[in-house]
Amino acid sequence: SIASRDPTQTTLDGWANKNVTYTIVAFDELTGVRGANSGTALQTIQRVTTEGYHQPVNATATDYVGNTITGTLDYVNIDKTPPIITCTMSPSLVQGWTNQNVTVSISADDKLGNLPGGSGVNTTWSSQPATHKR
Repeated sequence: SIASRDPTQTTLDGWANKNVTYTIVAFDELTGVRGANSGTALQTIQRVTTEGYHQPVNATATDYVGNTITGTLDYVNIDKTPPIITCTMSPSLVQGWTNQNVTVSISADDKLGNLPGGSGVNTTWSSQPATHKR
């Protein structure tokens, strides 16, 4: 069996944000593969549509004398859900102004942990009150 997918369907680290389609070709040069219209090869399409990490792409083929092979051809990671970004600010501002130091905390989280730097990435910024002179 041979499995192939369009390499543009996933990123370099094996993640996709949409369904991934595999073309699976099973062949038997001696007797042929059951289900093949002609010749010794059978080509099928398999689509992986669910979100998840390290999902196996399995295939089974049987030749005309009953020999069967089943195997995992590849693994795919699909994440269709965008990350969640949360921002908090302390202290709370009244009409956008304050005379105190301000701390802004931003965190990002992803259901499957597929963020650069890992899931739960956090950043905090602090500022000093600005001096405004007329």
